[in-house]
Amino acid sequence: MRNKTIAILLFLLSPGFLFCQYKDLKKDKSITWIAEFEMDLSFDLQQEGDNTNDITLKKFLPPDDVEQRSDGDWVTQYLYGHITKGKVLSYETSSLERPYTIDEILKMVSTIDTVITFNPETFEEKIVVVKHELKPQDIKTCRTRQVIYFDKSTESFHSRLIAIAPLLSISDANGNPIKKKPLAWVRMEDVFGHRVNEKNKAIAWAATIYTNATPLEFNQLKVVKGDLDFRRQLYDTALKGKRPIERMTNAENRTTLSKKDIQSIYNSIDTVITFDAQTYEETIQVIKNDYDYLDVNACRLVQDWYYLPEKRMIINRLRSIVPIVEVKDNKEKFKYWKALYYIKY
Repeated sequence: MRNKTIAILLFLLSPGFLFCQYKDLKKDKSITWIAEFEMDLSFDLQQEGDNTNDITLKKFLPPDDVEQRSDGDWVTQYLYGHITKGKVLSYETSSLERPYTIDEILKMVSTIDTVITFNPETFEEKIVVVKHELKPQDIKTCRTRQVIYFDKSTESFHSRLIAIAPLLSISDANGNPIKKKPLAWVRMEDVFGHRVNEKNKAIAWAATIYTNATPLEFNQLKVVKGDLDFRRQLYDTALKGKRPIERMTNAENRTTLSKKDIQSIYNSIDTVITFDAQTYEETIQVIKNDYDYLDVNACRLVQDWYYLPEKRMIINRLRSIVPIVEVKDNKEKFKYWKALYYIKY
């Protein structure tokens, strides 16, 4: 019995256990392509911290026993609370191999400093031990591990959250931030279908996130199933007209595109304005684009995110993929990412 228990534990802590989270996708013959990626996201509606994206709140009904009632970065703070209180099993890395103990977690979120104080009246020195604890409000960003996959039967892409970790900001001796480090990774199980009913009482928070600040570059994709050409599939999907293709001129104005409209986007003209900080001279450049689908090396994602506090679960659903291209000036210097169109799923 003891050997059997050890064998089960070794399996649960093995790298292969991560794939169990989407073994249904790997076995499904309709799913012809799966790729993993990591992406940093902020769920903060107040747009604080790094990696802030466009967020539209759709639902916020926190449980009565929740102290943090702000709809700002409630999801990240609630996740942080689950980790530090030992309510969820957390891991050292996104491969979910070695779980942390609660003592290890508490050690990471608290530091102890020795401060020497001086009494000017008695000339007495006093040593004070000060404990600093990381607060939930200090966490502004999360790192996510996700999969994106292609369903051949419906010719559509979908996404699934595999694991998520609040990010700690690491600073140098002068207090300048130098990098971000995951506090601990939490495994996520997704038992819902492609369609999520937002009226479900288990869902306390829902929002649509457009990853304009954190685009998905295709070289970040780690393919685990199939040999589909991702960029080619996005291009073909747009031209076939089997899915709605839109272009947004502003937040409220969307235009449905025809095949001819899409083809003209790849041969368009951009006006690039540059400013010389020394001479204060403004230069306007007209750039004629002659894009090929091979020039598309990244995309933005539009996803619906849901938080289910009783199940301690965060899930997402892919709404749109937005292919983007680099816009450069006449000197081939990168200026910005340009969104081509929205492929709706």
